[in-house]
Amino acid sequence: MTQQQNPMGTDGLEFIELAASDPVPLTGFLSRAGFSAVARHRSKDVTLYRQGQINLLVNADLPSLARSFLNVRAASVCAIAIRVKDAGAAYRRAADYVVVEEAARAGVMELNIPAIVGVGESSIYLVDRYGEVSIFDIDFVALPETHSHVPGAGLVAVDHIAYHMRRGEMQHWIDHYRELFNFSDELVTIDASEQTQRHLLVSPCNKIRIELAEADAAAENPDSSSALDGS
Repeated sequence: MTQQQNPMGTDGLEFIELAASDPVPLTGFLSRAGFSAVARHRSKDVTLYRQGQINLLVNADLPSLARSFLNVRAASVCAIAIRVKDAGAAYRRAADYVVVEEAARAGVMELNIPAIVGVGESSIYLVDRYGEVSIFDIDFVALPETHSHVPGAGLVAVDHIAYHMRRGEMQHWIDHYRELFNFSDELVTIDASEQTQRHLLVSPCNKIRIELAEADAAAENPDSSSALDGS
C-alpha cells in the first residue's frame, strides 16, 4: 500500500477528549491558554472547548468511559475523533484489522459514533459529520454568550498528539496505524537523556500527526499515558 492511498478516508481531527479526576485545574489551564467553553453535551457532563480549529472535550461524566479511564490514569487524552469520508465503511474495515468498541446507547437527539480501541485503551472515534453541520450541532447545546469561532490566544490547529507507552508496545501501535489507516513513519529519534524512543506517524491526508514514545526499561513509568501538544 502506498503512502498516497487513504483506505479509511481520513480528513483530519474532529476533536480530542480529555479526562481528569478533578476537571477544575484542567479547565483553568485551557482558559488561560485561550480556549473558551462553547457548548455542553445534552446528557453527559462533557464540555466543548474551542480555539481556532481545535475542539477539545473535557469529560467529567462519572459513568462514562472517560471516567473509567481515570481509575488507573492521571489527566490525559482518553479519546480522539478522526474525520473520515464514510464512518460506516471505515468502521467495517477496522473490524477486519483491530478491536472495535461496542456502540454506546445514545440518548434522544444524540448520535451513535463508531469507535475502535486506541493506545492505552483510549478510543478512536470515526466521524463523517463535520464542517457546516457537525456532531456538535446534534449532541451538544451551545452555552450562552458564546459563539462557534473563538479568537483565543492564537492557537489554530493541533500540531500532533503524543502517546507514551511501555517498552515493547511500540511496534504494535506503529503497525496498527500503518495497516489500518496507512500512516507513514516519518521520523525516528532516540532521546538519550530521557531514555525514550520516538516515532512520528503521519496520516495519508497529511492532517494528523501522532508521536509514539516508548520508555527504556530503566526509565519506564509503570503506567502508560497520553499527552496532547497543540500549536
